[in-house]
Amino acid sequence: MSSKKSQDELDLLSPDYQHVGRHRSRRKGKARLVEYSVLLVIGLLLGTGGFFGLQYINNGTILAVSTPKVTSSDGVDLTTPIAVYDASGTRKFASPVGQLLLDAQFIVPVSATGHIPVSFTYIRVTDAKYIPLAQKLLPIIGDYKIKVNPKSKYLITIILGRNYKLPN
Repeated sequence: MSSKKSQDELDLLSPDYQHVGRHRSRRKGKARLVEYSVLLVIGLLLGTGGFFGLQYINNGTILAVSTPKVTSSDGVDLTTPIAVYDASGTRKFASPVGQLLLDAQFIVPVSATGHIPVSFTYIRVTDAKYIPLAQKLLPIIGDYKIKVNPKSKYLITIILGRNYKLPN
């Protein structure tokens, strides 16, 4: 059995059953909408502040800055991306040719292998203004024809056919 406890001052007070606890009524819809709106604004401010803060830390600037064009001594824009497409049927030329162009400081975002073989190697450009840049590629990959095709997916595409041989 439990031991008997001695009485103290709180035990001597008479119980007051009229004020048992504080009962709250439900908040009205307007009060809930105001609280939700305040929380939404605070969340948006924190989110956008964090986003721009991380952008500033990552790039050193908040807004994107255009990259300057790199041109050769004869005025040819060297920042134009060049795609390499291996259509030789051997699946072994796309990566080495892409690497040759990267080593020569050209921009090569795509080096892919195709499923439909092509007989002859050529360089396809979407506009005649890219022909000077395509001519700068000829000493690197070999002397091949340049064709203009405005429906091409990339501005400059090197199509490596069955007759392609890697330069030494």
